[in-house]
Amino acid sequence: MTGTYFPSLHEKVPHLDYMLRRASQLSDRRHLFTGDFNTGKNRIDEAGTVFHYGHYFDQMAEAGWHEAWRRLHPKGRQYSWYSHKRNGFRIDHAFLSPRLQPALRTARYSHGCRKDGTSDHSALIVELNL
Repeated sequence: MTGTYFPSLHEKVPHLDYMLRRASQLSDRRHLFTGDFNTGKNRIDEAGTVFHYGHYFDQMAEAGWHEAWRRLHPKGRQYSWYSHKRNGFRIDHAFLSPRLQPALRTARYSHGCRKDGTSDHSALIVELNL
């Protein structure tokens, strides 16, 4: 498992490039990339704004890696973070390697920690049957 935090805007590009390289190296293993990616899929993980570098998620899918929550909720819309303007974004994700995908049981957001102020993000909970 790799825990991530990617910076905002253009500073995230080297991190996304590294993730794609590592995904290629780890595709034959059971592996999970999870954390705050500060990006998502355009027009589905945000309302009205466009993410920078959302195309990296398409590249992960082309490499056989699937995002856990989206795999179970293909048309769902939930947000894990809100801007000061109260715009919602789903920027917290978990990508499963091809070998780990059959183990996926559930993926859900727990919004309590964001709503009570413990964090500015909702927690992403992924359950795997290992």
